[in-house]
Formats: sequence, structure tokens, C-alpha cells
Amino acid sequence: LKELHPSVYEHLSTVPITAHAAGEEEILYRASRLVLEHAETGELKSVRWNNDDRSIVRNLEPGKVIEWYDAIRTWNKLLTSADSEYWVQLSPGTVVGLPLPRASY
Repeated sequence: LKELHPSVYEHLSTVPITAHAAGEEEILYRASRLVLEHAETGELKSVRWNNDDRSIVRNLEPGKVIEWYDAIRTWNKLLTSADSEYWVQLSPGTVVGLPLPRASY
């Protein structure tokens, strides 16, 4: 993404997205985070994206709104393309996860 669509990468790294989720009647969860969050070293630290929980964008200049929606449209298209998917048939008892980083003392 950074090499093929640098402006999309820039938008996702600098414009926070507000997300919301409502489960129980009196509970509403809202958070505003960057899609691509970087460590102080510049290394990509986390990726947050749930197109279904995305809320309205209120912190953009009017002239940047179309660019922003173009960026997230490109991002979502890349995420949902067939060549970005990995399918594997799991059997009962198979655990799927990432190894935890080793602690350094």
C-alpha cells in the first residue's frame, strides 16, 4: 500500500477514524483512532479497520472529504480482493493465533 498508493497510506496514517459499536440498549462504544498507527521509530505498529463499525468523519476540511473517501475505498478494495485472502480448512481443535513476542529483560 505504501509503495503502490502513497497518498492512501498517508491518509490512513494521519486521519483518525471514529468507530462505534452498540450492543446493549444503554451502551455505546465510540473510539477515534488512526487506521495505520506507527511507533516513534516510524515502524508500523498496528492496523485497525472495521468497515462495518465505521462512523461519520467530522475532523476533515471540506476540501479533503472526497480524497479521504477515495482512500478508504481503495483500502477496502485491496483488503477484500481475492489475492488478499487466505483460506484454510480448519479442523475441530485447531487454534489460530500469532505467537506473542518474547519479553526482553
